[in-house]
Amino acid sequence: MKSIDYYYLISELRSYDDLEANWDGENADKPKKTSLNLCVNYLTKHKDILIDIPDSMLHTDGTVSLFWNSIDGYYKEIHFIDESNIPAILLDKINRIKYTITFDSNFNIVKYFQH
Repeated sequence: MKSIDYYYLISELRSYDDLEANWDGENADKPKKTSLNLCVNYLTKHKDILIDIPDSMLHTDGTVSLFWNSIDGYYKEIHFIDESNIPAILLDKINRIKYTITFDSNFNIVKYFQH
């Protein structure tokens, strides 16, 4: 990932911390610091090996995800819920196969499922 993309994404994630509850006008929770920190830590740890820049998504429960919607038919998402529960999905849209992987805070695989 290019340095400028990395810093832009980190800046975007940090800006979520300034939002208050109801940031979406529909009673969304205030962004969770734990989720934001886990996401930033993931990006910092993997910035040199990430090829494509992900997009970020703030969920109504205050947690954050990174996602990649590739033109090659894959959708990838990592959802930073808490330190013991970081689920990721890989969706092969062409073959209609979904993989779910759960990581711990050190990004070690805890669970793996193919649906």
